Amino acid sequence: MKAEIEHYAQQDSPIHRWDARWKLASLFALILTAAIVNHPLVAFYALLVSVALLALTRLPLSLIMRRLGVVHFFLIPCFIILPFTASGDRIDIIGFSASWQGAVLALTLYLRAVAIVLISIVLLYSTSMSLLLRAAERLRVPRVLVQVGLLTYRYIFTLANELTNMRRALISRGFRSRLNGATYRTLANMVGITLIRSFERTDRIYRAMQCRGYRGSMHTLHRFAVQGADVGKSAVCLTAAVLLLLIDRL
Repeated sequence: MKAEIEHYAQQDSPIHRWDARWKLASLFALILTAAIVNHPLVAFYALLVSVALLALTRLPLSLIMRRLGVVHFFLIPCFIILPFTASGDRIDIIGFSASWQGAVLALTLYLRAVAIVLISIVLLYSTSMSLLLRAAERLRVPRVLVQVGLLTYRYIFTLANELTNMRRALISRGFRSRLNGATYRTLANMVGITLIRSFERTDRIYRAMQCRGYRGSMHTLHRFAVQGADVGKSAVCLTAAVLLLLIDRL
């Protein structure tokens, strides 16, 4: 099983050609900036920056809308809860007392969250995960965390594939999910078997890595090379982040 993001990481665009180390540092700075701005207008500017970056990646619009659909499932309740629970000047909406400050807060949170999600899509869908983690290691992220993240990313799809196969095997044997003790026991057995197989696979993977010369560090065939365009793209992103912070503070 192959992750969806790997299919789009092989495309060609100005963002895809950006050196992974500079891209990770610059976009992470933009994410932090979008997360800490307080004014709704500045949050809207951050959203515009994220949309501009996303347009440069040339990713399919259907993919973006699917990802935003999941985000909206968690964000829409903010517009229902915050205006009626936050303190501030009250206004009447269909017989209910709502707070204007609460509505502004909900809008700010919404714009910030969408901007962060779009920048994350730009980062994750334009770089393969192995290269991104390798870039994180070059940026002094602890090597242990990088290796755990890489192995987790590599084998989570293998475990998901095993669960799918076991589910199909149960269905082919007449299993039907119901709210009874037999169903709970069957599902518990399936999870237990999966955990046992995962433990056994972990030991086999570690022994195989040792046989191939693993001594605490992972190597890739990719060689990082910084070009002038990479520095220019990072300078534009960092300038945008600084301007957003200045506008928000002023």
